Amino acid sequence: MKRIFYGLWVLFLATPIIAQEKKAELPPEISQFAFVIGEWDVQIFWKNKDGEWADYQALWHCNWLAGGYMVHQDWDGPYLKGSEFRAWDVKKKKWLGHNFYAGRQWANTESQFVDGKMIVTITGVSDDRGDFINRETYHDIADDSFKMKSDRSYDDGKTWEEGRYHLKATRKK
Repeated sequence: MKRIFYGLWVLFLATPIIAQEKKAELPPEISQFAFVIGEWDVQIFWKNKDGEWADYQALWHCNWLAGGYMVHQDWDGPYLKGSEFRAWDVKKKKWLGHNFYAGRQWANTESQFVDGKMIVTITGVSDDRGDFINRETYHDIADDSFKMKSDRSYDDGKTWEEGRYHLKATRKK
């Protein structure tokens, strides 16, 4: 049943949607993810399994959905393509979401804006070492750019290590 739900959800979201403007009556927290809305050129730095760093370019398109309560992020890179969905949960007072990248399983996200940084915690991911929590920290947020770094925890957030990627996004002109 869960697969049918996700399949229908993906089909619904894959249909052409006109980006909606936020409505004035939305909670003020909705503006926390406004910095990503738009088209971005991204330089991503990725650590290979052998520990060597490589970099490549990607495109990132982000828009509002559901009357401004949801952010859709569409990633188009040479090695990875996928979408991320983040929705403001009025009761829990945080952003909840799901990520899906081609050839991978759905991952769950929780996000909170803390001290001028957006912290996205991703669960439901694993590698050859096992299950881990991926934490993305969006920082140095400006009108036309931002940076993001990732960290990983293999012990439910007790300790963290540098993740396998970080990026710099620059708004397309």
